[in-house]
Amino acid sequence: MPEKIITKARLEAFLKNLGIRQGSTVLLQADLKAMPPLVGHATTLIETLISIIGPRGTLIVPSFTYEALDPACQKQTYPYPLWQTIRFNHPGFSSRTMPADIWQDAANAFLLHTRVKRTEHPVYSVAWIGALPYKPALETLDYPLSFSHVLSEMESPQAINLLIGVDVHQSIYPLLIAHEHGFDTVFIQSAFVRRVRKTFEESFLMNSLDHQGWDEACNFLDITTRDLNGVPVYKIMQKPGLENLQMT
Repeated sequence: MPEKIITKARLEAFLKNLGIRQGSTVLLQADLKAMPPLVGHATTLIETLISIIGPRGTLIVPSFTYEALDPACQKQTYPYPLWQTIRFNHPGFSSRTMPADIWQDAANAFLLHTRVKRTEHPVYSVAWIGALPYKPALETLDYPLSFSHVLSEMESPQAINLLIGVDVHQSIYPLLIAHEHGFDTVFIQSAFVRRVRKTFEESFLMNSLDHQGWDEACNFLDITTRDLNGVPVYKIMQKPGLENLQMT
């Protein structure tokens, strides 16, 4: 019978056995609600990963904030006058004050870390810690989820997308691959952004994949599955020689 509680020592041994080491680049997607009790909860997960990858590594965590989306982009059926009320009164996204609302436990614990930086995208922001010499001020909204900005680190063949308690179909990696090879669907959304005490509405590009596109993207990826107390853990990496792999 597997142990019911996961300690930091056991988690560290598990992650090292999975192939995470000093200098690794890790994109973490973790749903702690799907896990057995982890002693120290999200703090233990974040601190363990930071300790393993060391000062030469990079840990990236999605800190998406759908709260800032224009209601029209969320398929909400507000009467038009209410849309106007929301648009005129929304506080707008701020990377310093608005919490993540996807995989919240891990993402928001990560945002509290003193060394963490966060991009300024009003919806699809990512937070990171490590050696990446990136300045959020250089980020534009002209790219959907892709190998751009902070996520350019995931273009390395050694980069790891680590999913803990998150379904493999929710991995961000296939979207990055799909945009690189042009078989994603790109569309426009808009969101509210806070700039110097004023709220503005800004448009940006986003992308999506259908089932066929997801399968095609996975032709470029190696997906390893492990079990952690009954919870699936996925390690997703690019296949060796990715640049030479032809589309099917």
